[in-house]
Amino acid sequence: MELIPAKYFDFQGTLVDVRGIRSLLDGPNKNFDAFHRATASCPPITWVVAEARRAHAEGFAVLFGTGMNMKYKRIATWWLADHGVTVDEFEMRPNDDFCTDYLLKRRMRDRWKKKYAIVHAYD
Repeated sequence: MELIPAKYFDFQGTLVDVRGIRSLLDGPNKNFDAFHRATASCPPITWVVAEARRAHAEGFAVLFGTGMNMKYKRIATWWLADHGVTVDEFEMRPNDDFCTDYLLKRRMRDRWKKKYAIVHAYD
C-alpha cells in the first residue's frame, strides 16, 4: 500500500494563539478546564492556519492531533471550522489518559504512519 503524503498540525500554541490565556496554567493551581474552554475565543496563528489550508489545497492529508481531552472535541471542531481548517484525521487525548504529550503524540504518529507519510509536522 502506498502511503498518503501528509502534514501534521498541533492545536493549542500551534494553530491557536493561546498566549492570552497562558496565565490560567501559571502557578500551582492550574485551571486546565478554563484554559481549554477559553481556547474557543483565541485567535489563530495566521501563518500556521495558512499552511494547513495550503496543505489541504495541495492534496496533502491534514492530520490534527492534540493533547486536549476528548471532552473538548466540540470546541476544537468548532474552532477549526470557524477558521477554515479542513482535516483528514482528527485525534485528541482520551479523557482518561494522563500520559505525557510526547508519548500521546508518539502513539498518534505510530497509528498514522501505517497510512500516511508525514512529510512535515507543526507542533
